[in-house]
Amino acid sequence: MCTCEICVITQSARGHYMIIPQRYQQLKDLFLSEELWSEFMIPVNIAFFVFNSFQNGIVAYYPAAAGATESKLKMEAWKKLAELNPSIENLAPDVEALLVNRLDEPVYFIVPIDCCYKLIGMIRSNWKGISGGKEVQDAIKKFFLELKDKTDA
Repeated sequence: MCTCEICVITQSARGHYMIIPQRYQQLKDLFLSEELWSEFMIPVNIAFFVFNSFQNGIVAYYPAAAGATESKLKMEAWKKLAELNPSIENLAPDVEALLVNRLDEPVYFIVPIDCCYKLIGMIRSNWKGISGGKEVQDAIKKFFLELKDKTDA
């Protein structure tokens, strides 16, 4: 299948496919307290949130050695987060995500969904042992530095 710009536009206009937006935005003023984060019941400090049109709601995923793992997201927690941060309410369904990194200093981004899966793939390909190892930690740091550079450009 052709993926040139004209074919992408034509196929998306027919309703067969969706265009992935190219918005890369760091949300420097997003508020997400430790208490609210714990309500999401995500066992790690990286996750992405996307509006799933089939489920008609927000779904959260976090990286694991086997790939993206769906969290059992409590909608009440998302509603609180959206009330505190109206900028996250306009995510393009299915193709745009809120990406959260709370490993060190918390950073938050709105990114195309393929960016999230790139992160997941990078984590899987660098994972060593039980905890991931130094290689995966370095790769995550590099990924988020490059993402920050992309949003500052």
